[in-house]
Amino acid sequence: MRTPNREAKVPSDRSRRARRRLAPAVAAVAAAGLLLATAAPASAETDGARLNFTGGAAADLTVYRPATGTWYARNLDGSQFITTFGASTDRPFPEDYDGDGVADAAIFRPGTSQWWIRSSQTGALNVFSFGLSTDIAFPGHWVGGDARADIAVFRPSTGQWWFRNTATGAVTTTTFGSSTDTPEPGDYDGDDILDIAVQKPNGQNWWRSSDDSAVRVVNFGLGTDVNVNADYDGDGVTDWAKVRTQSGSRVWYLLQSSDGFAVRTFGTSSDVVAPADYDGDGSTDIAIWRAGTGQFWVLGSSDGLSVTPWGQIGDALPLSSYITGG
Repeated sequence: MRTPNREAKVPSDRSRRARRRLAPAVAAVAAAGLLLATAAPASAETDGARLNFTGGAAADLTVYRPATGTWYARNLDGSQFITTFGASTDRPFPEDYDGDGVADAAIFRPGTSQWWIRSSQTGALNVFSFGLSTDIAFPGHWVGGDARADIAVFRPSTGQWWFRNTATGAVTTTTFGSSTDTPEPGDYDGDDILDIAVQKPNGQNWWRSSDDSAVRVVNFGLGTDVNVNADYDGDGVTDWAKVRTQSGSRVWYLLQSSDGFAVRTFGTSSDVVAPADYDGDGSTDIAIWRAGTGQFWVLGSSDGLSVTPWGQIGDALPLSSYITGG
């Protein structure tokens, strides 16, 4: 494991903006083959620290360079964070594992099934084994009572979800889904805890509430769509969102809990989808990374379109570890 040999961190001057908390609406929409059958109620904040390395209110444009194990992050204000952590075969999974509101560099090493997490607060290294190389990992806020991200993996061969509480190390498991399902967890009930969810081959989205354990079904999208579910309308509830390649373009279909149905064409078929809250207003922004030119194109919900050179050919997006389907 490479240890850090270079780190630069400059706090952002962007002030924190309060998240909007709006009462979500239940809507039925039919367009382009998309139909909502059941919508999720409630409202709450969702995790915003996954890509926040510079300590501001916004997600950072972040790339991982496998050849050197180097992380490069910068926000739209220009503040930067650069560090070396990981190897070429590692899979990056940044999250706020120590609960300080800042993303921690973290990787999963498939060859040994080990997680390596470095605290942004203390620099302490935490290494432990959890999961199998064939599992689909999805860290996040799975356990209530603290601000620390936990580890979760979905095991398609058994339909099992395995959870590791970061604070205590306790491991729990439950069964939801099958070998043909694609995991797409999110905070669909707005209680600040992730809900188990899977995308079925027929395009149905099945999710189980962490609040009341009820199972709900949302008919939205196709089984071949890329899942980019996030909080696009800023009400603290994860929205259903799908990206479909049509006529060489990336078409984004959004089913928002407060703002309803929307369609946006943004990006080309070769672009990497990269949605996050880059302008720090509490709403996820539609965004892509163009590997051929090393550019982030962000359609900011508050700041509008921005194009920022960041990264190069051969880099990977840590965010892609959380994008499923397609």
